[in-house]
Amino acid sequence: MPPSSAYHCRTLLDLYSVLILDGLVVKRKTGLGTQKRTVLVALRIRPDGKKDIIDFRQVPSEKQSHWESFLNNLYQRGLQGTNLQLMIIDGGKGLQAALPFVYGHVLVQHCCAHKTRNVLNYVKRADQETVKKDLHRISHAKNLRLAQQAAQRFVGRWQKLYPKATQCLRADLPELLTFLQYPLSLPPTALRTTNAIERRFR
Repeated sequence: MPPSSAYHCRTLLDLYSVLILDGLVVKRKTGLGTQKRTVLVALRIRPDGKKDIIDFRQVPSEKQSHWESFLNNLYQRGLQGTNLQLMIIDGGKGLQAALPFVYGHVLVQHCCAHKTRNVLNYVKRADQETVKKDLHRISHAKNLRLAQQAAQRFVGRWQKLYPKATQCLRADLPELLTFLQYPLSLPPTALRTTNAIERRFR
């Protein structure tokens, strides 16, 4: 796989609405055993809702330095964020640490699906379905005020039983609700999660 896609030589000055960033670990069986390769990917959602992969790069890992190099390359080729309204990420530490150095002025949305899985890791299996429904009420609220109220109810209901679960939610709550704070032309289903890029991975 080349260091980046065929878009490498193409300017990125198009009107962007939203960018989704994620990493994919590719496994390949060889005579020496299974080898793992990490690929960093950037997918855009245009104002008309159409989606396409604008770049990808094979790297050793999702460390901050690799993400920073990938993002700097995008920036230098024209994607400077002037027309970029939102970046959606899965919450990985390497990417989170790299973003402020390159796109610190762009709003960030954390993936609600990833956060749901993280919260459920602290919940007993018997309660997971109920907790998941309560989390759904937060991410699918009609506006920011209702989402914040649903989050308060979640904490009030589960704090005593699952303090680590509520702490996990509260740690990133503002970034989970970014898509509700600023009106965009795209539907909420396109902005809550990194699902669009993960479907392409599959």
